[in-house]
Amino acid sequence: MDLDLSNRNTLWASLLVEEWQRAGLYAAVLAPGSRSTPLAVAFSRARVPVYVLPDERAAGFFALGLAKAARSVVAVVTTSGTATANLHPAVFEAHHSHVPLLVLTADRPAELQASGANQTADQVKLYGSAVRWFHQVAAPEAAARPLLLRYLRALAARSLAHALGWAAPPGPVHLNLPFRKPLEPTPVPEDRAAEAARAAGLARADARQAEAEPYVRLVPPRPPAPDAAAVAELAAWLRAHPRGLIVAGPGACPTPEAATALAALAQALGYPILADPLSGARYGPAVASGLVLGGISRALSAGWQPPQPPQVVVHLGAPPVGFGPLRYLAALPPTTRAIAVTAYGQWNDPEFRPGWRFWAAPELWLSAVQAALPPAEPSPNPWAQAWLQAEAQAWPPRPPQPLPDEGPIAWHLSASAPPDALLVASNSLPVRHLDEWTRPRIARLEAAANRGLSGIDGVLATATGMALAAQRPTVLLIGDLALYHDLNSLWLAPRLGVPLAAVVLNNNGGRIFQRLPIAAHEPPFTRAFRVPLDVDFAGPAQGFGWRYRHYDLHDPQLPTALARLWHVDQPTLLEIRVPW
Repeated sequence: MDLDLSNRNTLWASLLVEEWQRAGLYAAVLAPGSRSTPLAVAFSRARVPVYVLPDERAAGFFALGLAKAARSVVAVVTTSGTATANLHPAVFEAHHSHVPLLVLTADRPAELQASGANQTADQVKLYGSAVRWFHQVAAPEAAARPLLLRYLRALAARSLAHALGWAAPPGPVHLNLPFRKPLEPTPVPEDRAAEAARAAGLARADARQAEAEPYVRLVPPRPPAPDAAAVAELAAWLRAHPRGLIVAGPGACPTPEAATALAALAQALGYPILADPLSGARYGPAVASGLVLGGISRALSAGWQPPQPPQVVVHLGAPPVGFGPLRYLAALPPTTRAIAVTAYGQWNDPEFRPGWRFWAAPELWLSAVQAALPPAEPSPNPWAQAWLQAEAQAWPPRPPQPLPDEGPIAWHLSASAPPDALLVASNSLPVRHLDEWTRPRIARLEAAANRGLSGIDGVLATATGMALAAQRPTVLLIGDLALYHDLNSLWLAPRLGVPLAAVVLNNNGGRIFQRLPIAAHEPPFTRAFRVPLDVDFAGPAQGFGWRYRHYDLHDPQLPTALARLWHVDQPTLLEIRVPW
């Protein structure tokens, strides 16, 4: 793109956007507003894909979904004032789930701060410690020195580097950009933008040789490898202790290579794998090991216990979703040694149990430990067999028919999903239905959820962004309360042409609370926790342009309707009415 030399603001904005474009920014999401006009105009002229959403809260979560599926940086742009605060939930989620967002908030200049000027708030470090880096961008100048323009170009690269996690885990970066009027690309005679660009070597005649080359070339760091001596010591200890359990929590196997390495280590040790649905291990290469457990989550919830506690628990990724696994792990005796492995050194252990902590890329750690294992003769492992037997008994031969409750809906969706499909779950009950009711399968299936903070806001916007970036068959499993929270995001999929399918479990309120002790206390339970919504989603869905279907939970045609959702050609909402 050419630099816009109309005035100081257009030079500032177009220079930054050009550098982000050259450095590989995946996309930009704009929420319309006045003060962000220079950025909006610059992005509209760039080759970066741009999506315009009229609601900042939805825009933040849509950008989050794009970045999650693309595994790349996505920018989200807002005007000043309350618009910036509406991004905060998505920023929180990006922070805790390590999603690279570039948050660009426009602002009033310094002289208007604390003056009563309209839409002016203190936006400096607005998101606190939830961002990897904050920077208050220098205000545009009428006659910028070459140093200042070099600073802008380097700033663009630095912001992407922080978002990609080169100094900390990946996550959001916040740049606050003050602009003075005029905000439009209107020529301003006293603004010597063209002169400043020529002095900095940015005139097009001088810069054609660098058309595709960023000003700063970012060289990614190597993934952290584990210490060889520590790995050798651990491998010998693991070999001597056959009662071991591998817990693959959310994000444990971010790549198929990691899942394959996990299967190889589990087979070499004879350890069963308690695979969370969001781990990357429950569906795909790891299942070929014959050691992956899924239904065991329901068995643990029902009180099943192995004959002896484990001698060691190897934990990769975040804490599991399921209540049963969490309770089981929390109750382990002090004699159980725990080994934790995280890719970025984050602390994923609310029980404060691990005796060893490794900061390493999962596939490197798994392969290194397997290679360091002392030789051993193959022998039966009664410990593992007890787990595998309980796993087999946890699954009925086929899904219950008619469905006794909403949980087995997840079984039907996962079983009918084509290879490499994307199954997105809302928090609260839907993601736990995935944990309790989706069987391990060798065919790859990606399951995703916003588990950074486990909120139910922005779920539909996130799923729409993921579906658009992934370009794969995508189904969202969502509750009525979560859809109510994000109802305006029904606008997105028809507008963007995304053939997303959404299954809405309408159980008339927050049924997750039924699993908590407060459910035994009436009337406060129904009045203050369950909160019946009494919402029929036919009107909103059809009004926003979705194809709409509804079924009762016990309808014998429901399994067939669920399987067809993987092949829809337009946004489709299937509402299932679940009796309380």
